[in-house]
Amino acid sequence: MPASGADESESLLATALDVTQSITEAMETAYFSDPIPDPLDLKISSFINRFAMAQESERIDLARIFTDKHALVLDAFAIRMASLAVRQGSSEPIAWGLVALTLDCGQFDDRETVPAVVPLYDAALRIEVDSKELFENAAAVARKYCGRLIDHLMKFHDLPSQARSLDAAGMTPSADVDGFRYEPVLSS
Repeated sequence: MPASGADESESLLATALDVTQSITEAMETAYFSDPIPDPLDLKISSFINRFAMAQESERIDLARIFTDKHALVLDAFAIRMASLAVRQGSSEPIAWGLVALTLDCGQFDDRETVPAVVPLYDAALRIEVDSKELFENAAAVARKYCGRLIDHLMKFHDLPSQARSLDAAGMTPSADVDGFRYEPVLSS
């Protein structure tokens, strides 16, 4: 165990840099369709657990490490975590997915990030957990480093039901050999 808070911060910084490197490498793969969970899922979720527990000032600094280049993989991670939540009947993957989206914070394109929220919401409904509380908790973690997406998370439950639907996000429930999975709707 590290002897001081500074050592812990450096360790979390090293973990964040390792995660961003792994995300960069995943951009050259078919990560979205890889089996769930895979090593990158585990690496990101482990980082998010530590990140969420860090001091707010440290979260602000660490969030800056994630760029628009990482956004699409973070969006994919969020959708993968929605699938994992349904498989496991656990809200923890939903929380990880929501925080991952705050790291992305719409940096690439809000239109790419916002649809990734819908499967997380749908997963919460499927496993019968309080989605509003999960969204509020993620917003609390990110309130100082991600204003745009936080506003959306806080207003999401006020949207018309159609805007919160999988159809609106271009997603559909499906299954693979490992179980439940959210998939993009394939256009014909």
